[in-house]
Amino acid sequence: MSDKLSALIVGCGYLGKALASQLISDGLTVYTLSRSQPPIAQCHNIKMDLAHIDGGLLPDVDIIFYMVSPNSRTESCYINTFDIYLKNLIQAYSNRNVSRFIFVSSTAVYAASHGEWVTEESELTRSHFRADKLLVGEELAMNFSRSPVVARCSGLYGPNRHPLLDQIRSKNLYMANSRLYSNRIYLDDCASALEHLMRLQFNEGIYNVSDQEPTSINTVMSWLGAKCGVNFPDASESTTEDKANVTNRRISCERLLTTGFTHRYPSFREGFNRIFKSESMQRPLDY
Repeated sequence: MSDKLSALIVGCGYLGKALASQLISDGLTVYTLSRSQPPIAQCHNIKMDLAHIDGGLLPDVDIIFYMVSPNSRTESCYINTFDIYLKNLIQAYSNRNVSRFIFVSSTAVYAASHGEWVTEESELTRSHFRADKLLVGEELAMNFSRSPVVARCSGLYGPNRHPLLDQIRSKNLYMANSRLYSNRIYLDDCASALEHLMRLQFNEGIYNVSDQEPTSINTVMSWLGAKCGVNFPDASESTTEDKANVTNRRISCERLLTTGFTHRYPSFREGFNRIFKSESMQRPLDY
C-alpha cells in the first residue's frame, strides 16, 4: 500500500459518515458512493445506484469499505444488498488493483444464544435469511482482493442513535427474568476499528468488532435507569417478544485487541456517559 492511501466507502450512512470524517482527518483521499445520502465535506462524493453501476465513474482506490444497509428487513432487500449489489461492485473492480476489501458484517451470523462466549471461530447459523445473506456477502468479500477483511460488528450506538436509552426514557422496557447478555460498540470505536483493520499488515481475515464488556441487559438497564431516574416494571410482566430482542451471547473482541487496537469506550458506561455529556452540551442555558 502506498503512503497516500485512497479509500472508497460504499454506503455512507451513520457509520460511513463517521468513518469518512476519520479517514479524512488522517490524511486519506476519500470517495463515497451512495444512492441517496447527502454529500460529505472534503470527500469525492459519487451518487450511484448499485443496481446499475457505471464502472467508468468509479475511482481507482487502495481500499474499499462495503457498508451498505438494507432498506428494510425483508429477504428481498437482504438479497439485493449482500448478494446482487455486492456482486455488481466486485465485477466493476474485478480488473483493478484493490489492496484490501473490508466487508462490514454483523454478529447476527453466530448461532450462540445461551450466554456463551463467541469468537470468530464459533458456530454460525443460516437459520434465518438475515444471517444467511450476510454470510453470502462475507463469502463474496473473502474471495475478492489480495487481503480481504470481514468486520462482524455488534450493536452500534452513539450520538442520536441509542434505541435502548430511548426506550428507557419512554419507560417502554421490562427487566428480563433471567440473565441475558447484550453486546454493543460505540460509533467512534467502530469507525476507529475499521480504520485499524484497514492498516493491518498481518490480517487474520475475520474480526469481531465489539466492546470489551458483554453485559447482562438488566445491568445495562439498571445503570441507565438510575441515570435517568426511571423504574422498570417487574420482570414477570415481560413477554417472549421482549426477550427475543436480546440475543444472549458474549462477543469476544480478543482477536481485535491482540492486533493492538484500543477502545476509547471499552464498556457501555463510557459510551453512554459520552452521550449524556454530548446532550448536556447541546442544551440551552437556563438563565
